Amino acid sequence: MLLATRDFVLSSLELVEEDAFGPGASVWACDTTIAKGRALWVGHRNPDGTTELYAYLALIAANLGGLPVMEAKKAWTDPEWRRRGLGRGLLLRAAQIAPVLSDSDGMTDEAFAQWNSSLGLRKRWWDEKTRNFVAEATVPQEDRHTGYAQGSRWRILLG
Repeated sequence: MLLATRDFVLSSLELVEEDAFGPGASVWACDTTIAKGRALWVGHRNPDGTTELYAYLALIAANLGGLPVMEAKKAWTDPEWRRRGLGRGLLLRAAQIAPVLSDSDGMTDEAFAQWNSSLGLRKRWWDEKTRNFVAEATVPQEDRHTGYAQGSRWRILLG
């Protein structure tokens, strides 16, 4: 599991979109120390090589019933940068790479709200028990975003 930004492999850094969220708030991508991991992040690279990080989304390559996807394992936004669309923007950019699957460990209320509001992306529900896509109406409301075993049965696929 990706634990911190120290797991980012900055030597593989790629600029995805310069100043995407305003001056100095560019979208970057890099590998992680986790096998098949990729991180998308918003921040700024200073001329001295230091990094200012405002938000990130850590992803791991996975397979969903034969469909290659990226599982979102961890996301974070600096409190000073919240409510500016960074998390949603990273989800949208990740979904351009490959469909993005919600974390197998479940989601917090805040993460669920963000995934639910990712307008413009196709959203489908996956049932881990039956290994099939299901209609959203069949997913119990109380199980949609929790970390306990029953809640983690249901996963969202964006893109």
